[in-house]
Amino acid sequence: ISIWNDSAGAKVHPVQLYEAAFDALLLLLILLRGKKQGQTTYFYFFGYALGRFFLEFLRGDNGPALFFMTVPQVTSILILLVVFRLKNRMVVL
Repeated sequence: ISIWNDSAGAKVHPVQLYEAAFDALLLLLILLRGKKQGQTTYFYFFGYALGRFFLEFLRGDNGPALFFMTVPQVTSILILLVVFRLKNRMVVL
């Protein structure tokens, strides 16, 4: 799917629509999953960071900041690393 953008002079992907559909799917998956303490938050942070990392490849408004990755992609990787690190340290409050 692509849309012609006169200001860019090229076809572009409607990334905001892709992200909205992805977020709706992520919400549906979270609601259908069994709810254990901390699992919902873990699943959301993991799913959103992973989805945002891949959707960012379709955007054309951010230039590379670190190697081939944009700032939101680097942030997504950092969030994934923190989530994996904290997964085994879940504390029930």
